[in-house]
Amino acid sequence: MIPLEVGIAHQKWGRPASGSLIVTQRLKVGVLGESDILKLLGVPSFLLLPGFLMVASFLALWVRVRPRKAVQLEVKSLEFWVIAITLSLLTAPLYPKITGVWATSRNYLVAYGLRDIFYVWMGSIVVAVLAWVVMIEGMELRAWMREVQRRRTVPSEEDEPIDILRKLAVHGMGFALKQADSQVSGMSGRYFLVVPVTEGQTEVWVAPPIIMEWTNQANEAYRRRLTEQLNKVEDAAGMVTCIEEGQPPNREMIVLRWKSGGHPMKVDRTKVTIRDDLGAARILQEEDI
Repeated sequence: MIPLEVGIAHQKWGRPASGSLIVTQRLKVGVLGESDILKLLGVPSFLLLPGFLMVASFLALWVRVRPRKAVQLEVKSLEFWVIAITLSLLTAPLYPKITGVWATSRNYLVAYGLRDIFYVWMGSIVVAVLAWVVMIEGMELRAWMREVQRRRTVPSEEDEPIDILRKLAVHGMGFALKQADSQVSGMSGRYFLVVPVTEGQTEVWVAPPIIMEWTNQANEAYRRRLTEQLNKVEDAAGMVTCIEEGQPPNREMIVLRWKSGGHPMKVDRTKVTIRDDLGAARILQEEDI
């Protein structure tokens, strides 16, 4: 309500007279476009606008761009407003410091205008986009780390013998392994279990024996050292180190290959008979050329 003083001039009994009249007028004061924006978004106050924009923008990117997964957080639900209000309260004291970096510091808790609406709108969306990018990159990093870990521990049909020995070292299994008979492609054969078998497992990884072939470059000292390492069946990591010393780029003193041109395989558990009666045996078998 604004009081207004209105001057009055009139004739009274033939003589001029003057006076004043106090009236009040209700005026609606606001920032250009503010009420329309808040009404359209359903936000009760400009103070809550930053948090609303951050949460709503982040959810839009998450659901519609990537990873395109539904979220349990409903827009304008109680949980939504708890997060939005918290972010808004955190934004208010930071706003003067942020605007003061490139221009005169502004504080919308004291006064604000159309420029503040623009700053808050664009800034909130930028924060939401940055948060979304960080989350997406974090997910990709975790997926990459899981893939790296999988490649270090889980066998593959493309694995070379040295790869399997490295994975045995990671599992702490050594290279004396349980033997198993397996029916693969209509042919039966003796294999080794290269991953521990757990109860209820429907598939198992098996591999044929690894043949070690000495080359003409192999000297007696290296042969003796590797032969000694063969007796340390629990030390797969030490065996890997010793074998790598005799392979390129050092010198090609030893060659590893799968027996009969085989390779590691994942087979149905029902097609594998674990030979507990035979006990563990070295997957590495020595052969001269």
